[in-house]
Amino acid sequence: EWLPFRDTYMDELVRHDGRGDFMGVTECTVAACESPWTSRCLDCFGSPLLCDHCLCEAHTRQPIHRVQTWNGRHFEKHSLLDAGLCLQLGHDDRTCPNPRQSSTKLTVVDTSGIHTVAVRFCDCGTAPTYVQLLRVRWWPATMKRPRTAITLRTCELFHALTLQGKMNAYDFWHGLARITDGTG
Repeated sequence: EWLPFRDTYMDELVRHDGRGDFMGVTECTVAACESPWTSRCLDCFGSPLLCDHCLCEAHTRQPIHRVQTWNGRHFEKHSLLDAGLCLQLGHDDRTCPNPRQSSTKLTVVDTSGIHTVAVRFCDCGTAPTYVQLLRVRWWPATMKRPRTAITLRTCELFHALTLQGKMNAYDFWHGLARITDGTG
């Protein structure tokens, strides 16, 4: 039943590697922005073409999405950190009156891969850094000066795979590493 449609399926899969319907588009696809687009998000619906500023604005609550940048010929791996995103923690999405002056690079392990994210912790004294991470559903690797965290959804996936398929931590980790960078 599928065989007559296989060429269409392959064309659509290959289409994702290029610019698709956006061949003539040169500006960011955000309505009020007139900057040239540079990047796209693989995890946002429709993979819109955005300038780095709009990309960061759109991902203040999605800091571990996978993004790519156009190099003139094809899309290549990019990151929200490279685009300039810095996530402010504390105060449940409200503005922090006393953010730390410097940001911290944090390695975040997620079901979509392993990401490096810039975070700025709250310095108001309302919650220690590890609690600020727990509040955004990131499990810190240490309580003192955390530099690595794993998302709770990744912990839940590992738990389910361990119970159902007897997945071990070594194979799970290497699977996430392969999703992050398939070159090994």
